Amino acid sequence: MGSGVSSVIATAPVKSEPVETKDLEDLFKERVKIEIQGDDENEEDDVDLPTSQCESAEDTADTDIESEPEVTKPPPRKVIKKDGKEGELGAGAAAAAPAPKLPPKDKYGRKVLVCYSRRTDGVRNKAMLKHFFESMARGVIEYDFPRTSLNKVTTSCIRSLDPSDVAIIGWWSKDYANLINDWDAKAELLKRYKHHFSFTFNGEANSILEPGLVTTCKERLVQLEWLVNKCKELGQDPDASIMVHVDPIVVYRVEGSDKKYDNLGHLPALGAKMRELGLTRIHISFLQLDWRKVKTRLKRLEPALKIAEISTGERVRLLEKKVFPHTNGIQLQTCTASDVLTHYGTDDGDGDGDEDEDGNLPLLVRGACVGSEDVAKLTTDKVLNVKRPTTSGATVRVCHCHAFVDVGSQRSPCDHGCIYCFMHPRTDADDDKDV
Repeated sequence: MGSGVSSVIATAPVKSEPVETKDLEDLFKERVKIEIQGDDENEEDDVDLPTSQCESAEDTADTDIESEPEVTKPPPRKVIKKDGKEGELGAGAAAAAPAPKLPPKDKYGRKVLVCYSRRTDGVRNKAMLKHFFESMARGVIEYDFPRTSLNKVTTSCIRSLDPSDVAIIGWWSKDYANLINDWDAKAELLKRYKHHFSFTFNGEANSILEPGLVTTCKERLVQLEWLVNKCKELGQDPDASIMVHVDPIVVYRVEGSDKKYDNLGHLPALGAKMRELGLTRIHISFLQLDWRKVKTRLKRLEPALKIAEISTGERVRLLEKKVFPHTNGIQLQTCTASDVLTHYGTDDGDGDGDEDEDGNLPLLVRGACVGSEDVAKLTTDKVLNVKRPTTSGATVRVCHCHAFVDVGSQRSPCDHGCIYCFMHPRTDADDDKDV
């Protein structure tokens, strides 16, 4: 790490103050039960593109941001009412439409990077993971893909999962327990591919922000160690095979308190574990309220919970106070926080950090979730890398990921129930519906 910020870090100790939380459960009891199903029917998914990522470089708020308060939550909800129901979604969507055709073989013999799944956590859901394993065994997967802004028209897609067409399976999850438990039984199937694991750590289980996340941070750190050992067993470089995500970073207020809270209380344990395992990168982002349905959903939670939109100055101070002190020896990277990258002078857009005269990388660089350098380290196969159009959306315009195909469902409710999710978080209301 460069020395320019060390003095700032030293003078910004992390505060730890008791927080009165005894009434928070009552405050959220009704408001967290949101009818997400109405998002698809009544709210457009169009992105409200901000005129600038950095509306104001000045910061007039000096309020300290505390780690999220501990709230006594009710027992975890039963999230799958009918076992296997959701695993049939992809096939069901395909059956209602004309039979799709497999895309033609690449004439240059290039394979693809297949991601499962960046939108709905199919690893967490046993039925969906079973469906994916069955598709891998068949060598073909059918999945649904909404193709209008209102998600009312769904295209049925089909994609080869044959190892002759797929170089790498990119797994995305906040909880790898199901995959870990099934790995030995599916070992013959899984060893046909190289694997990349994106692992998101966003605080403790059953939190206000992620009420459906039931696995504790300590348990997920054990999972992280298992993934590192599995990569070594498969002959893969763990540091190229695993990307740890701390995103989005969320700052919020709760009713009855003037303080700001964040979801970074797990960073000390995560940073220490990563150094122990030899993992050197964390991908971060800040919550962006660009999706109209997300804004509507969060509005329903007020005044019990209100998301705080923080300035560039507050973002920088939050990183220097709560993140950098716990990530020594770990490179922080981002793709969407262009305002913070500009602050540190590392927004050159090439995906690489420029070393200083002492050979140290900047505190924060522009990076990718699954970069082409990682792909090259994982496989010697030629992997298709066609850049997506720069008009595709705000996130795509700053994305440096290697080209991929996401075969996860966009319409299936995600069991984690994150209140800030731009897709379809499962809520209590979904438990009584046939999804």
